[in-house]
Amino acid sequence: MRYRLAFLATHPIQYQAPLFRRLAAHPDIDLTVYFCSRTGVEERFDPGFGQKLKWDIPLLEGYSYKFLPNLFGDRLTWKGLINPAIIKEIRQNRYNAVIIHGWAYPTSLLALAVAQLCRSPVFFRAETNSLWYNRRGIKRRLQFSVLKQILRTAAGFLTVGTLNKAFYQEVGIHPSKLFCAPYAVDNDFFLNQAKSLKPKKAELKLKYGIPADSPIILFCGKLSPVKDPPTLLKAFDQVRQSLGCSLVWVGDGILRQDLENWVQIRNIPDCHFVGFRNQTKLPEFYALGDIFVLPSSFEPWGLVVNEAMCFSLPIVVSDRVGCGPDLVQEGRNGFIFPSGDAAALATCLERLVADASLRDRMGMESLKIIKSWDYNADVVGILKAFRSTHPATKIPR
Repeated sequence: MRYRLAFLATHPIQYQAPLFRRLAAHPDIDLTVYFCSRTGVEERFDPGFGQKLKWDIPLLEGYSYKFLPNLFGDRLTWKGLINPAIIKEIRQNRYNAVIIHGWAYPTSLLALAVAQLCRSPVFFRAETNSLWYNRRGIKRRLQFSVLKQILRTAAGFLTVGTLNKAFYQEVGIHPSKLFCAPYAVDNDFFLNQAKSLKPKKAELKLKYGIPADSPIILFCGKLSPVKDPPTLLKAFDQVRQSLGCSLVWVGDGILRQDLENWVQIRNIPDCHFVGFRNQTKLPEFYALGDIFVLPSSFEPWGLVVNEAMCFSLPIVVSDRVGCGPDLVQEGRNGFIFPSGDAAALATCLERLVADASLRDRMGMESLKIIKSWDYNADVVGILKAFRSTHPATKIPR
């Protein structure tokens, strides 16, 4: 059986496009992707990075897609994504399955309702995890109560990782409705880039004015409060006083000026702010790095960790980073520290900065772990989900 699949997404995203291409290429899947907004395709101001940007990789090639007209223009907010055309699309095409990415916007609920009327099984895929659930407060409890009622009507859920699976279990979803579809990046692209760029590490250090013998701690992302870059800067300031090392910031955002001011006031050397870098420019920074750190105070997943692991980097993340339980194995390929604890982060960094052989061993373990965390695993999980609604159909491996 060839499954006619509809995938509803907010907008074209650099991490989803390769997955769509992989699904569309599978002989048992006939895919149509519906987008609620054109954000990402055209140059837009990104408030997180504080500048205009447009992704420099193809987002719409290799699969069939449609942009749904939005009642409120093309605003990418949960209130602004109301696309009634999804009703007609699902009714006319009678899909064998509908995957909805997230549930925080009105169009997702429209799609859920019409798909159920048409007896098309609905599968949700989202980043929400048990870290989100554990945030307390009346508003959160009300949201959770409403969400439980909505989610229980779905045919199944594509779990992106351990904490995401735990969230669904906390909602009360039966294990038989949970199918592993790991949160992945384009491993093939990043692994090929690593093979090409890692031999040029000395050349890259010279390019960015970094001493040849200086281990590099790398941060990649928005310089925003939720990413908690101040904790990393405090930890680095402590480590560099006893051990020679450098810190490279790849990204931009509202905290950049504050961080640069702090560096200047405290006279912290070997701290490099390179600004925002688009997708095709990121690999050379992963090749440049020796240790990757994501100190976020709350991170549903953290796909930059996947990317860094393709470059054989040891990983240090806070215990509020969603990918931690799956991708960071304490003492094997990295460390997990308590969120906001600069002293604990400094201890992790000191061990890695001081021991090149430890960095190498952990980096190789990162590579082993990430090689199986890919889009192929996603396709397998999605096909298993489809089979659960068509038990008589044999799904090719």
